Amino acid sequence: MRNKKYFYLLLTLCMIALLTEAAMCQNAPSESGQPGGKLVSKIEAKLGKPLTMAQKMQLKNASLKWRDGMNSAVDTFAGRLSTITGISLEEIKGWMPRIGYSSEPYQKDVISKIETKLGKKLNAEQMEQIMKASGDKKASMSEVMQTFVSTLAGLTGLTKEDLQQMLPQMDTHAREKQGGSEKPQQ
Repeated sequence: MRNKKYFYLLLTLCMIALLTEAAMCQNAPSESGQPGGKLVSKIEAKLGKPLTMAQKMQLKNASLKWRDGMNSAVDTFAGRLSTITGISLEEIKGWMPRIGYSSEPYQKDVISKIETKLGKKLNAEQMEQIMKASGDKKASMSEVMQTFVSTLAGLTGLTKEDLQQMLPQMDTHAREKQGGSEKPQQ
């Protein structure tokens, strides 16, 4: 059970890194001033040639779909928290980190805010339901991430493994699977 908690925490941290990378890919110009950013630069370096404008546009579209998928997972999670606690969806969403920003400390913070709002500690059943909702959110985000990597592989001709090396969260996840010694912060 403890390893499962570490896995989910690491997966969350991986998602945060991917969110940050996607935000950079969407908004930051590449060195040439064209849309792209860090991810495009990494892909171009691995390929040894620049992506075409069509590929960059496809990458941007894939990034937008990825962002929408991540937002959907977070919105579903917020809805479940609202149902579990009786706190309005809008208020819970206000406590959630924005896509592309660190959410490492958010779970403790959100639970603290929920308990403050309710004026009492969450009971064991509520905590179990929240942990289940959190696990479902992480599984959904993982699926979105894998779809994104597969899309990038088809778009660029790079292997999923090559792309995983370019995405910090995927690299961390791979080290965990290989028995790496990174310990998530709690």
